[in-house]
Amino acid sequence: MKSSWSIDGTDLNDRPRMGGVHALAGFAFQEAYALLRLTWLLTQHRGLVELRYEGAQDVDLRYGDCREVLTQAKDYEPVNLTPEELHDVLAGFARDLISASVRAEQNFLLPEFRLVCTNPPDQPKALELFRGVRTKDHAVSVASKVKAEYRKGYSDAEVLRLAREAISRTTYEVVGSDDVLVALQSQASWNLACFGVPVDHVPASLAQLEKALTPRATFLLSDVVRLLTGLPEGHPGRDDSPCRILPSRRELTLTPDLKTQFLHGSSQTLWCAVANDLDVQRNEAGVIAEKLKQLIATGGLLLLEGAGGSGKSTLARRVAWDAHLSGAFLVVHAPFPGDFDDSSWRALLHFVKLAGKPVLLVLDDVWRHQKFIAALDRRVCTNLCVLATARPGGSPVTEPERLFIHRFSMGELSNDIVAALRVLVSEDAQAGTEVPEGTIQRFLASGQILALSLTLQRGSLNGFAKSIIEPLTHKGASYDAFLDLCVAGAYDHSAPFSFFDRATPVDSRFWTDHSFEGLVYIQEGKTSRRLRVGHALVAGAVVSVANVDIVARMISFCERCDRADLQERRFVIRLLLSVAEDQTLRGQVRYNQRFVAAVERLLDSSSFADVHRLGYVLKLIGEQERAARVLMAASVDRIRDDVDVGIALSRSSVREEFIALFPVLFDYFGRQEKAQGRRRFLQRIQHFGTPDQQRQTVEQTGNWLIAQQFPSEETRALFYLATYASDASIAKQTVPLIPLFLKAREDTADDLRAAVRLTNRSDDIDVARILVPRVISFLESVDVWSASDFGLAQKMARLIHGSLIEELGTRSSILLIRMFDQANEWRRKRWLLQAAIGVSSVSSLEKVKEAVDSMIRQYPDRETSQLKAHFSRVLELANSTTV
Repeated sequence: MKSSWSIDGTDLNDRPRMGGVHALAGFAFQEAYALLRLTWLLTQHRGLVELRYEGAQDVDLRYGDCREVLTQAKDYEPVNLTPEELHDVLAGFARDLISASVRAEQNFLLPEFRLVCTNPPDQPKALELFRGVRTKDHAVSVASKVKAEYRKGYSDAEVLRLAREAISRTTYEVVGSDDVLVALQSQASWNLACFGVPVDHVPASLAQLEKALTPRATFLLSDVVRLLTGLPEGHPGRDDSPCRILPSRRELTLTPDLKTQFLHGSSQTLWCAVANDLDVQRNEAGVIAEKLKQLIATGGLLLLEGAGGSGKSTLARRVAWDAHLSGAFLVVHAPFPGDFDDSSWRALLHFVKLAGKPVLLVLDDVWRHQKFIAALDRRVCTNLCVLATARPGGSPVTEPERLFIHRFSMGELSNDIVAALRVLVSEDAQAGTEVPEGTIQRFLASGQILALSLTLQRGSLNGFAKSIIEPLTHKGASYDAFLDLCVAGAYDHSAPFSFFDRATPVDSRFWTDHSFEGLVYIQEGKTSRRLRVGHALVAGAVVSVANVDIVARMISFCERCDRADLQERRFVIRLLLSVAEDQTLRGQVRYNQRFVAAVERLLDSSSFADVHRLGYVLKLIGEQERAARVLMAASVDRIRDDVDVGIALSRSSVREEFIALFPVLFDYFGRQEKAQGRRRFLQRIQHFGTPDQQRQTVEQTGNWLIAQQFPSEETRALFYLATYASDASIAKQTVPLIPLFLKAREDTADDLRAAVRLTNRSDDIDVARILVPRVISFLESVDVWSASDFGLAQKMARLIHGSLIEELGTRSSILLIRMFDQANEWRRKRWLLQAAIGVSSVSSLEKVKEAVDSMIRQYPDRETSQLKAHFSRVLELANSTTV
């Protein structure tokens, strides 16, 4: 999207426009109009993405399709809105069109114009312009008002043509109200409240926005957000939120250092690079953007899969940035997905609801954030789309119930990429660098755009790595500590800041040394601070060229680690796993007793999950007996957090194991209100728990559900646990939760189906009397029924018997016949008709008969004849009862 206006630079400094800038007194209406449009930017209402306030009457608006509307806002009395006054305004528009036409030769779109006024004209000649008639006559007068000094060399005939064009491009808006200023401010206040500004902070926010309306000020979404006060915790408009609205282009100024860092693979510079069009154009961008639009109706996750260095993070940001500037989505970036908690999710979902348009959440390395995936699965909804990157082959630890993951694989690169990269890296490339064509083609086939870029800069990856480390080797201890971080970075791990800060002397802290700028950076999360190398590909090349002994460094890491520190211990264990899985190091780690001892050193402080990971490391390096002894230490008292619970639940695949774990897990979920994995725990209880354990869990979880307003997944899991429990009394114990659940939540087919099944199992007619009307109302509100809806209707019909037929039979049978008419599969039609016959009352028998006759005509087989016989018995019984 273009970054400058069609009227810009010296054209803004001509006398008519400068007169408008200086004549600010008494223009309250124009300011109020501009203020309202500023609040439109918060949700990019009507596609508005940028506003420029020129002072006085000029408010320039730009939309996501690059369309500009240059606006004059005037507080006219009807008698003052004469043809002459309108001709003066249109002459100003014609001058703008003349200036824009000169720039249009540089591929600028011509602007549109708008006159906003407080009253319509009352003179016929003036009304002609509002109605768009006799424009040729008016154009002559308008052209005569354009002085020679503003004609840019155009002839009289050309100026007349452009005057007609200006008139045709002008629209009119009348803002009528007894007190227009109050009305405009009220609308602006409402928009701020809808965006999430607390009501008591709206006046202060409006005052901040008014103060910012200075001549020539321009505003994008983030510029407006920054001026708001009182945004609640977790709101994407806050800088401390786990997900944040993208900054404006002016905050992403590209300096030579930032360009170099981007060319060297630094992920910290990606938003700046795409905002300044530094990235190489990829054909996949349009396909991904289209796939995201298709996700809006359901919400979900679009995954960009590719090897390290394939450009997936840059491409994701390019797609997101274009969506941000076009107004297609409100885009938020999640630099620390691990920081999402329940309050963060509530704030994000509230933002999605208030925004009234699609929200796109962007994040990297999604498989490293399994808690985020699990939470997204519980909260997936319309208008919330997630664009994430990942290495190929990853998957969620637990199969999502609602979240559908759409995958897009990064493919081969085209020859056009090579040409574009050569232009991009030309200033940074080493003189005389020649790259063999075969090398280039290998990179193209593997999709390795970063490796190709680095190779074009220095002739090879090793050559690039040498150019990085040669100026650093004299740094001594700082260089050596930097190589430690590169070991972690080569496996795409970041390190807890404390791991380096504690053991590195002040004069060796490479992260504070400008010589290492662009190579390392600090990630500042809500709950953690971490060090990271710019890119795993660069770190790996450095480790290779510097001949780093990775195994020796890992032994040192195990010895240096503060084992009591959860983040440090898990960093080292995860890195141990990566090293043990590295086929190139198998010969160095297999039967290496120093390596084994270093691994075992971490055991004493390890949690349940850590012990299992350490055992797996030992298995990978051939130490089967030691691995077995280590795994014996995985006692239930080591279960301390959600990660441990997740591992424990995944390992408890037989009844005996689960029964032994149950007391600890039950206690954990009783103490941890926000614990992850509760749904999996309920599923394990359903399959492996004893009746006593199931009763205890129903009581504990029922109280938790009431307190948490019945979260959908956990509610369904408990209902199914009670439904399929071997002891029917557990269903009777659980069914009183259903009326409370119906009061707390909006209906979904899946939730209602779980409630219906539980009610069926408990055979509670009082609950059925409450539940069935809710199910009927839900199904009646659906325009097109899904397979899930058809299944719900069938199960609902089983609840209607005895006295409920008299109360609900007519309404339910009519609904079932409607669904029967829409169904196109024989088996489904038979089920629905059978259900309708079973619940039919006297008043609905005629409609049921019509459906039976229709079924016989369509499917004249034995089973259909049985349906007819069934209906005949119901009809006979109804007639005898009536008599």
